[in-house]
Amino acid sequence: MTTEGLQEFLYPLGLISTVFFGVRFFIQWWISEKQGKSVVTNSFWHLSILGNVTLALHAAIQLQLPIAILQGLQLVLAKRNIELASSAKKTSITRLVVPTLFILAALIAIFVLFSSGEWEWMRIPATPWSKGTIDPPLFLKILGIVGIFLFSSRFFFQWWEAEKAGESHLSANFWAITLVGAFLSSLYFFYCLDLVNLLGPLFGSLGAARNFILARRTK
Repeated sequence: MTTEGLQEFLYPLGLISTVFFGVRFFIQWWISEKQGKSVVTNSFWHLSILGNVTLALHAAIQLQLPIAILQGLQLVLAKRNIELASSAKKTSITRLVVPTLFILAALIAIFVLFSSGEWEWMRIPATPWSKGTIDPPLFLKILGIVGIFLFSSRFFFQWWEAEKAGESHLSANFWAITLVGAFLSSLYFFYCLDLVNLLGPLFGSLGAARNFILARRTK
């Protein structure tokens, strides 16, 4: 089997991450509706870790290095949020440096292994329905980059707010960034027929809209 054939065969791996991300938002949304405000529980972050791992592996295999790196970093942030939500004494964030470097090195190694010597930092994935032959126009690539950055940066913004507050929480700003990033990145991934990266923003935006209203109301 060729490298591209193996990538096409392994493409459904990314759909597992969609399940984890979908379940985490469904549970978070359901609990938030019961309490009448936007809340976050440890289950949200545990499911996030599972989703981050599977999507990071998927992106590295499919030669989508920016997504792989962002998911690897989000994995570390999810672990940090679990710690912030704990009643135990908080450790220094500098302890995250070593595991972060290890995760990024592993993802880059997988990326290089599947690249077959050809450098392509953000490839359209090889799928049974597109065969990696789609080439989006430049303006759509720019929208996609901005959307992916916003959709992923929301967790860095959330982490910054959580560190300041000393506890894990999801603010109205987090949900606003989610909505904008989901819309822009969905346009790009829809054109590319990249089902794995499309389903996450689409489903996530449904709960994000309601959580934004709840978070604003609570504020």
